[in-house]
Amino acid sequence: MPKGRQKVLHLDAPLGLPTCLWLELAGLFLLVPWVMGLAGTGGPGAQGPRGLSWAVHLDSPEGKREEETLEQQADALAQAAGLVNAGRIGQLQGHYLFIPPAGHRQVEAIRQQAEAVLARHEAVRWHSEQKLLKRAKRSVHFNDPKYPQQWHLKNQRSPGRDINVTGVWERNVTGRGVTVVVVDDGVEHTIQDIAPNYSPEGSYDLNSNDPDPMPHPDVENGNHHGTRCAGEIAAVPNNSFCAVGVAYGSRIAGIRLLDGPLTDSMEAVAFNKHYQINDIYSCSWGPDDDGKTVDGPHQLGKAALQHGVIAGRQGFGSIFVVASGNGGQHNDNCNYDGYTNSIYTVTIGAVDEEGRMPSYAEECASMLAVTFSGGDKMLRSIVSASPGPPILALPTILLSGGTTIFLFVLCLPVLSLRFLFPSRAVSLRVFCCWQNRAEDSK
Repeated sequence: MPKGRQKVLHLDAPLGLPTCLWLELAGLFLLVPWVMGLAGTGGPGAQGPRGLSWAVHLDSPEGKREEETLEQQADALAQAAGLVNAGRIGQLQGHYLFIPPAGHRQVEAIRQQAEAVLARHEAVRWHSEQKLLKRAKRSVHFNDPKYPQQWHLKNQRSPGRDINVTGVWERNVTGRGVTVVVVDDGVEHTIQDIAPNYSPEGSYDLNSNDPDPMPHPDVENGNHHGTRCAGEIAAVPNNSFCAVGVAYGSRIAGIRLLDGPLTDSMEAVAFNKHYQINDIYSCSWGPDDDGKTVDGPHQLGKAALQHGVIAGRQGFGSIFVVASGNGGQHNDNCNYDGYTNSIYTVTIGAVDEEGRMPSYAEECASMLAVTFSGGDKMLRSIVSASPGPPILALPTILLSGGTTIFLFVLCLPVLSLRFLFPSRAVSLRVFCCWQNRAEDSK
């Protein structure tokens, strides 16, 4: 111990606690009311009794210490109004939040005094008592009874094993402004899930040579395939009926082609029919999937596909989406299918709910992508619109083309593909690794 300094005995310290610790504890209890008062302010996010608070905009004084002066002015003004300055509102200079001090419960008295002071004070440019705002999270909810079974859109049982489209819908990207035409056995456009999105101006019946693509009932299967594809693409949501389309904001057209004798010239007409109205052509069909047939578009069909990607869609190019085929059980291979291996089409294959290749699916080098479709045995199938009661589509790769169309339908309103890629063939612009092959083939 230094000389000249004596050790003092702390005889008054209770329970033997050192005096310094006792003073610290006493000071803490003395500070409790002040600390509780600060807790009542809590910064710009705080609220007074029953949520009372005022936003106040003060005139900015001139000088180098502008912010410090404003803060002092806000403190003084809040005190005059019987309030507490809770601090600056975010990064808005000169904007402060005033709240009543803790413990005060006379709401009307507080409101009257605050309004009287703030309304007449010369430094107050603007003030407003804060009101509670009602805001809704922008998520998608559907009342369509079969939507919970559409696992390929949102898989509740195995999250992540779906096409991850709901986040796009929440951003209000639903395909609005895009027209998809289903080239098939017709589209029953009068059913409740399709009628509101039906595009008569993009439709035609090449089998009967009239503008109405309504299917003609068939003894074998009813000619419902095109309707099911159309429902999977653009079924109307929230109508308490059936299911939801993957691009439910898009328009859907139909070209009836597969319900009668088919020639090369008819295919050529179908591929370019209303090609300034229709943006995307869904073609979920092809040659026989028997493992023996090698076929594809003939001279006119090839020319129409090429012409479509050059001149269709106002020069942006038609997009042709085709399914890879159902011949897996016959060891068929979609490399032998001239529609799937064309450089002017986008070929889509299928995987089941577990991400595996179904037994009916074909494989080939020309397949660009896969998407979910029905699986084998006990795995779930795809729900789609159909005449009569809603149906679970049979396990087939043909519907997978409709599911994948959402990639194109939902992107077209957002992106200008012509701006991104100078080549005129849209289906090749999207996948620019094919671009040189397309240009070389012209």
